[in-house]
Amino acid sequence: MTHCVYALIDPRSDGIFYIGQTSDLARRRAEHMEGTDQLSGVLVRQIRLAGFVPLVVVLERCESMDAALRAEIFWIELARTRGMGLLNTQAVGGAVARRATRRALTNALDAMVE
Repeated sequence: MTHCVYALIDPRSDGIFYIGQTSDLARRRAEHMEGTDQLSGVLVRQIRLAGFVPLVVVLERCESMDAALRAEIFWIELARTRGMGLLNTQAVGGAVARRATRRALTNALDAMVE
């Protein structure tokens, strides 16, 4: 089974905001587009309310889950060192930082709905 590492891109800024890995990209894309309560899901809802759809780009294809997990860590670390503001749990430092980021994203989403 082939796995891949992928990025979600905000079309409003062309910035990567999430990096993940999966063995079923179509399923994972659909899950992201539902806009979950995760940090990335809140941003997906903002993007969709603004009339856009997040882009999904394959960064790397891997032959196994182990290879995909290692590649995902590599891509997340590379993005972080390049200053990208990823919303992955691994990339947002600790519970306090995640809570502040969630609050900011949720407030922005609420302002869009009003």
